[in-house]
Amino acid sequence: MSAPEKDRSCSMVNKMRTRAVVTAGLCAALTLTGASVAIAETAIVQPGDGALANQEGDAPSAGESTNDAASSSDAVFASGEGTEQSPYIVSTLEQFKAFRDSVNAGDSYAGKHVKLAASVDLSGEAWVPIGEQARPGAAASYTHYFAGTFDGGATAGVVIKGLNNNGYSAQYVGEQTYGLFGVVKGATIKNVALENVSINASAGDSVGALVGQSGGAINIDSVEIRSGSIFGADGTGGVIGRAYDGATGSVKNCVNKATVTGGTKAAGIVGWTSAPSDGGGVVIENCFNYGAIGGKDTAYASGIVGGGAGPIVKNNKNHGSVESSTVSGGVVASGYAGLKVEGCFNDASISSIGESGFAGGVLGSGASGGAQISGCANTGAVAGAKAAGGIIGGSESSGDFITNGYNAGKISVSNSDGTAAGIYAGNNSSCSVKACYNDGAVDAPAGATTYQIGKSGYWFSGATGSMNQSCYYRQGGEIYLAAADGKDPGTKQELTRTELANALNTAGGVSNYWQAQNGTVQPDSLIAGAMDDESVLEAQILDASGNVIEGYPSLAAAVDAAQDGQTVKLTKGVTLSTAYADDSRYGLNIDKAITLDGAGLTVDCGAFARGIRVAGGGSAEETKKVVFKDIVIVNKVNGGRCVDTRGGYLDVTFNKAVIRETGTGNTSALVIGGNHPDLTSIHITNESALTTGDAGYAFMSFNPVEMTIDGKSRLHGYAALYFKGVDSSAGSKGSRVEVSGGATLESVNPHPAGQNSFGTVVFEDGDINVSVKDANIIASATGASTQSAILFSSYGRQGGNVVKIFDGSNVEVKGELASFADENDQINTVEVSGGTFNVPVDEKYCAEGYRPVDLGDGKYGVEKEYVPPSGGGTTTPSDKTEVEKNPDGSTTTTVTKPDGSQTITHETATGTESVVKKDKDGNVTSTEVSVSKKDAESGKVELPLAAAEPGSDVDKAPAVEVKAPSSVTADKPVQVTVPVAKDEGDEPNYGVVVFAVDAEGNETVIPKCAVDDDGNVVFEATGDVTIKVVDNAKEMPDVKETDWFAGDVVDFATARGIVNGVDMPDGTKQFQGYGKTSRGMFVAMLHNLESNPEAASDASLPDVPENAFYADAAAWALEEGILSGVDMPDGTKEFQGESAVTREQVAVFLMRYADHLGMDVSKRAEIDFPDAGEVSSYAEDAMSWAVASGLFTGDDVTGELNPADGAARAEVATVLMRFINLMYA
Repeated sequence: MSAPEKDRSCSMVNKMRTRAVVTAGLCAALTLTGASVAIAETAIVQPGDGALANQEGDAPSAGESTNDAASSSDAVFASGEGTEQSPYIVSTLEQFKAFRDSVNAGDSYAGKHVKLAASVDLSGEAWVPIGEQARPGAAASYTHYFAGTFDGGATAGVVIKGLNNNGYSAQYVGEQTYGLFGVVKGATIKNVALENVSINASAGDSVGALVGQSGGAINIDSVEIRSGSIFGADGTGGVIGRAYDGATGSVKNCVNKATVTGGTKAAGIVGWTSAPSDGGGVVIENCFNYGAIGGKDTAYASGIVGGGAGPIVKNNKNHGSVESSTVSGGVVASGYAGLKVEGCFNDASISSIGESGFAGGVLGSGASGGAQISGCANTGAVAGAKAAGGIIGGSESSGDFITNGYNAGKISVSNSDGTAAGIYAGNNSSCSVKACYNDGAVDAPAGATTYQIGKSGYWFSGATGSMNQSCYYRQGGEIYLAAADGKDPGTKQELTRTELANALNTAGGVSNYWQAQNGTVQPDSLIAGAMDDESVLEAQILDASGNVIEGYPSLAAAVDAAQDGQTVKLTKGVTLSTAYADDSRYGLNIDKAITLDGAGLTVDCGAFARGIRVAGGGSAEETKKVVFKDIVIVNKVNGGRCVDTRGGYLDVTFNKAVIRETGTGNTSALVIGGNHPDLTSIHITNESALTTGDAGYAFMSFNPVEMTIDGKSRLHGYAALYFKGVDSSAGSKGSRVEVSGGATLESVNPHPAGQNSFGTVVFEDGDINVSVKDANIIASATGASTQSAILFSSYGRQGGNVVKIFDGSNVEVKGELASFADENDQINTVEVSGGTFNVPVDEKYCAEGYRPVDLGDGKYGVEKEYVPPSGGGTTTPSDKTEVEKNPDGSTTTTVTKPDGSQTITHETATGTESVVKKDKDGNVTSTEVSVSKKDAESGKVELPLAAAEPGSDVDKAPAVEVKAPSSVTADKPVQVTVPVAKDEGDEPNYGVVVFAVDAEGNETVIPKCAVDDDGNVVFEATGDVTIKVVDNAKEMPDVKETDWFAGDVVDFATARGIVNGVDMPDGTKQFQGYGKTSRGMFVAMLHNLESNPEAASDASLPDVPENAFYADAAAWALEEGILSGVDMPDGTKEFQGESAVTREQVAVFLMRYADHLGMDVSKRAEIDFPDAGEVSSYAEDAMSWAVASGLFTGDDVTGELNPADGAARAEVATVLMRFINLMYA
């Protein structure tokens, strides 16, 4: 039965058909305005039950079902067969407790798989552990334990909250074993998240949030203790209390953020371990502790493992403070036989405050010797009463080994008879220490002993002493080699930091482990930092924000290590010296999308004839965007090249770059080669210069290019632009070049009179278009020689080349404006419509409608032709041209013909140009907009058109042809804003849309077009497109003025086809805003927004009928990951397309859709609503994103989200309206 309708009228009573702004006060997106719809997705499936168990791959929160747990083992679980492929599914707290009870009754679940599919809250329970039996006496007892595989579902967002032992009494008082699992043996437990843990087991001797006590070969993987506190008497860990009874296996990828305290043996991950009698032990790997560990009443404390025999501790990090009364370690408190610690790190404070306290940055104390510690580091402060060391505090035996250890923390002791040391504080007889470095201060009171590295045997007479090998320390800014016997001071060294790093790497048998970084020498794999030794630093890699990632001793090494999107920045001038492995002609290879920032410095190509090699991607989608910025590149080799592209899809920019080839012979500054038939994009800007000697070519291309030269850049050589023919490579046919912005193309003929006249722009291939506007072409020669500005050589037989020279250009030649070999002037063209020249412009070069003119003072140009009127009489100018420079930097040129018709050209400051043609009566006959490359690169452009009132008839609406550069594609679209007229004070018209018109004249609405706050319409262009702007809103007779969604929502949804209306018997359509939206309807709406693409496969979910209106949409959504389906008891998935879509499901679908579109979905907000607890766990993340993005605002009356209620059609329309506007935010 439906719930009574809630009052949603709020302030909408007076909302009229006028277009009101949609705001957060708009009676709430996604607040139910009709009757509630009861959906089965909140019910738990039992065998034979037809209700839904799991929504979109996750299950409802605990407590949603009123089904009692079954008493028989077959009814403990929601579904599943206990296999890896079909695990037993636990979906409620009652089922979880029933599972626990079956273990405690004697079922170990050995060989069985159990999965938690829904979050459970244990805060109301005095939780009895799974596997309750504890250790009775000294011998371990495993009467009741878990031995199967348990998956906690954390990868799907499942959380176990509120684990506590309040009121729990163990069977064996005095030796309590406590945790979510009390006792496990040979078990696998993975993907578990615990929050708000509260354990106070004052008599517990094996206490952990996940497991109290484990035995045998265990496998604990990906467990996170997110918050809480844990206390136990003995053997207490954030994850496991004791890995006991000859434990083997592994504990890996675990995180603890809870505080852990206890009487003795407390640690962030594992409290204590014991190894099998035949050797080996548990491996603790890739774990992190953030919680505070121990306290003044704790005997042994550490960040990772309290200690024990045989553990292998690898690649763990401790970030939580550690305190104890006896022994404290950043990673391990006390190590027994067989302890191995590798690649571990501590940066927290470690202290042991008891009178005989030991403290170590990695290991507090080696209890029985033989500890092997390699590749570990400490940067936290270490303070002990009796002994403190950066790596080891002290040892009660002999034979410890430390290799590649680093300390930067302050090491101190408080006792006057104590010992403080940078690496190890002491050992009974001997400690082998190799390739260690102490960078921290060592401090002790009067009477105490200090060592920069350490000295063994200080307690006992007859000790064999230390074996320090290649250990170094820094003191007072100087580097010292420590004495082999540990006595200070060592021997002062004259080493650069890089030389020190190399010495440590060699001694430690490692490669690039030690690095000069952060002003010192550190283990790079453990401590973040970039190589910064200025004596050898040649280049750095920067991230997209300009932060230094890493430094390198050679430019080539930096380029090799850089990733797409990063910047390689020089720190000193470079001479290339190492040949590229695949082609020894090159000294540097760039085959990735990077910026090479020279910081104003020079790269000398050295002895390499080809200098720098640049290679592109294998497809247009893999285009490599390479930028040379603020750099000087010089090649002095005769016949050499500076930069040489070798094919592939490339976009290369020279930004304030000087590329200079100074050798003799046929040299080149920039060559486009590699036999690549598709366009290579080249941009030369911001006062860049490409220059060669008088026999060289500034730019030579063997392939087609799309090229811009602007920003007062300069190209100089025997030829400035040289387009080679197909005989040499792919040929440069089809190239397009724009020269503007004060750029200069300059050539010089250095040869004697009558010899080797060449040109500034030289063509040896066909169909090449060069346009010159507000730029310079200079062709000069020595002595009596001549040089042409433009040369169409005998190789240019293919023809079709066009050079256009526009206003603002300046041409100076010593010779001909243009030269044509083999009479190819018949197939190549020069068109002059503006500019000044130092030679007369031949009439054949004048653009249509222009004629030559003598401007005086030795200057020549062209002007518009004069045509007599049709009736004869006095001649008058055919056109009147008016040019207006606008305050925003744009230019408007209006050309009015004698008949009154006009062509109005408006060019923005960023180069986008509109051309509007009007007839003599002022009616627009055509509109064309050319988007500039600069605007396309920025990703946004506003069309430079006068705002116009949109019509309501798409057939009569004027068309606008939008032309985009070739760089605009589906992968790199441009956001286009079209101005729309509205009266001052009026609200935006949300019914305005953009139609796309195809080549056959078919008009199709672009559904994902938005309306901005100024009323302009915004859409995304992926290439050239012809558009029409239309008010396409539909009247819906059932919508009343008092309906909260009247006006904006109806206009927006109907104009875009999001809601087309429900057909009624009388032939009308109704909006039916209060009607429910099914899952099928909603997915179909998203499909419509994408213009109904076909799925690559017909595969869909089994319950989708072939003839369902949403069948194609479901197949598409499933393929794109927007839809995952509902888990059924038999292991299959269903769509449930006829079921109502809930608000939280809308959030999940939209977040996946946004991710599919490439939108940023990282934004999150607290779900701060009265009913926030009703949001299902699977939807929490999506709902957080939706609230943060302003898609969901809550009920205006109750302030609630109502996440499980069905979403009405008007609510869905509202949230999609907000979503589309979010796309363009």
